[in-house]
Amino acid sequence: GTWQEQRATAAWIGANTALQPVIGVLLGGSPALLEDASTAAARPGSIVAALIAISSGAIVTLAPLPSAARALLVPMWLMASAILVSQGEQLLAASGIIYLLVALSINEGAHRVIRESIEHRLEAVRLAERVRESEASARAVVQTAGEAIWMLDTRGTVVTANPAARALVGGDVVGRSLSTILPELRIGEATGSREAVLRRADGPQRTVIVAIGEIPGTGYTVTATDISDLKMLERRLDHEATHDALTGLPNRAGLLRRLSSLRGARRTGALLFVDLDGFKAINASLGHAAGDQLLRSVGARLRHVAREVDVVARLGGDEFVLLLADADADEARTASRRVIDAIERPHMLAGQDVHLSCSVGLAVDDGSHSGVALLAQADTAMYEAKERGRAQVVVFDVAMRADLEDRMQLRNDLMGALTNGQIGFEGEPLIELRTGEVLGVELLARWNHPTRGAIGPGEFIPLAEDLGIVSDSGRTAHDRAAA
Repeated sequence: GTWQEQRATAAWIGANTALQPVIGVLLGGSPALLEDASTAAARPGSIVAALIAISSGAIVTLAPLPSAARALLVPMWLMASAILVSQGEQLLAASGIIYLLVALSINEGAHRVIRESIEHRLEAVRLAERVRESEASARAVVQTAGEAIWMLDTRGTVVTANPAARALVGGDVVGRSLSTILPELRIGEATGSREAVLRRADGPQRTVIVAIGEIPGTGYTVTATDISDLKMLERRLDHEATHDALTGLPNRAGLLRRLSSLRGARRTGALLFVDLDGFKAINASLGHAAGDQLLRSVGARLRHVAREVDVVARLGGDEFVLLLADADADEARTASRRVIDAIERPHMLAGQDVHLSCSVGLAVDDGSHSGVALLAQADTAMYEAKERGRAQVVVFDVAMRADLEDRMQLRNDLMGALTNGQIGFEGEPLIELRTGEVLGVELLARWNHPTRGAIGPGEFIPLAEDLGIVSDSGRTAHDRAAA
């Protein structure tokens, strides 16, 4: 065996003096030792007693025998048994051998139990070390985390807080209830994540996402992520998406959102669709900067006319909408006249007074139409007001929609009438009545519509003016006359 086993065996043999003569014989000792062994063999009781003592010691102490000692013990027992048999002590020899086997078995079992116990203890030590390392790593992660982390006891009192938590709060809340800074938090009622408002000790409130986790029998962990800047960005983007950049008024999306909110509250109202008369001419003559200034001026005046519960919106270009909450038809007509009066007051642009008028289309909400449909009705009424002349107020009715659709179709047909040769000209001579002399020829436009037949100039010339194709018609007439 190894030198450790040899030392252990030597120590074991040295401690058992009764066996030394027998061991001397087995090891080929001197005649004196053989004589001592014979003398000892003459006393079988002493040999058996010595061997039983050794075995008993191993059993009682459960001390694992070295492998070399176990290798010597068996032949020693066999020698002792042979001596006993030679002396007629067969039963004693057999009992000794059985006792030896039992002793070695028990000793081996004890050795295995002790070895397993030591291994279990070593594993427990290693596990405890890993736990300590994990705890140290967890503490390091908590201390360096960018999120605020609090450890609470079962009553919701803060036990520890990491540096991010102290920075978020603006101080330390260890020893205090977390509800002092997160009043919406109810420890013990629910776990999970939610949005909450955090009260800082030295500054404005912050919006945070709070996550609560329970540690059974110990308390809770609470983490908080500051989303205040994100919420601010979200509000800014939402404002930009629902408001007009030039006037600061709600745009179409913002108006429809307000309309939807009004319907959700089971409230009705009226829409005033306002279109400025002659804005394009002002914008072209004074420039776009003056046109933008005029639009801001109109928006400010409409806000002044509106009540606090009303909404003023700019849809784009020179189109505005006034949403009157809880207003009937009569109240809407009165408000329309106030709008016209406010806009007709002179506007100071580029150092001069500029006069402006507007046409107003009015639609009253009866609760049966969506916000989009109501806006379309007010738009239709506004076009009817422009057809009737400037500075007019027209209330929408169902028949008006069919008339508008018919005019829109006629406008679309007129765009292609010139190129398709549908616009014809008839010449009327200009005659001097006193002399009868023909002074010239006046060309009168006629529209030969493919499905409606002949359409007089009184009907389609105003459409051509709105479309900006009157000059094209005149050029066509001149070319035909010259031909």
